[in-house]
Amino acid sequence: MAPRSQDGQRPTIPEPKIIRPADIDDLKVTQLFKEVPDEAISQIVNASQIVGLEAGESLVTARQGVDYLYSIRQGYVSIWIPPSFYPKLREVFLAWRGPEQIIGELRKVGDDPSNTSITTHEPCELIQIRLDAFRDLAKTVTLLYQNVAYMVLNKMWHEGRRSEVVQMNPALRQVAQTLINLAEDRCPDFSFRQLIHAIPGIIHQDELAGYAGITRKSVNKELNELERRGLILNEVKKGSQITIRNLHDLQKLISPEILNKKLRELK
Repeated sequence: MAPRSQDGQRPTIPEPKIIRPADIDDLKVTQLFKEVPDEAISQIVNASQIVGLEAGESLVTARQGVDYLYSIRQGYVSIWIPPSFYPKLREVFLAWRGPEQIIGELRKVGDDPSNTSITTHEPCELIQIRLDAFRDLAKTVTLLYQNVAYMVLNKMWHEGRRSEVVQMNPALRQVAQTLINLAEDRCPDFSFRQLIHAIPGIIHQDELAGYAGITRKSVNKELNELERRGLILNEVKKGSQITIRNLHDLQKLISPEILNKKLRELK
């Protein structure tokens, strides 16, 4: 599937820019290679590179018959899929991915690649690993698949909260909870002890709408309302970076009972 763009056009698929060859230290600090011995990592380092993408570019994980696995070093991407039940939609938002998360398909040899599209909204840096080399190493270093499973389960826990957001009402609560979920997922120091949380990454309104199951018009309206109340700061001039200015009041807007519970847990 060709990548999406903001104007709906299908641009030419760019190759990620190769920054330099990866080294053992680049790999060993990632969650993907956590606790994997250096001697094992050395077997795959020659099949790994540090690559970069600019804002507004797309990433395709299978090119010219070669599949790649990616570990994100910096930046965030959004993942989209074509609609299955409502053809009037151009594409459907699936998920975000960011630092210490992986992109790629651990599919069987010979299977067709998926038709997802991956888009950047800010400069990104990734570790690019040939999937065939990763598979070969994982045959003898099963810890790699354990690490992959842990990373997938951790991401599923965050994304599982999306089903609750979709069932909320009104839309103001949906947007507020989406922002809290994003902060918990992206902010390494997230805590209810801290009122202010700058959510890393560029966050577009169509992504928020897709996550919450509402329209982009509703997202824009509710973001403006949250900002009017002093609960968030939406820095559109910086590409849409959002800061939660009062986490407690934002949570209180959704559920005072949950806020009181979380505050009791902090005592």
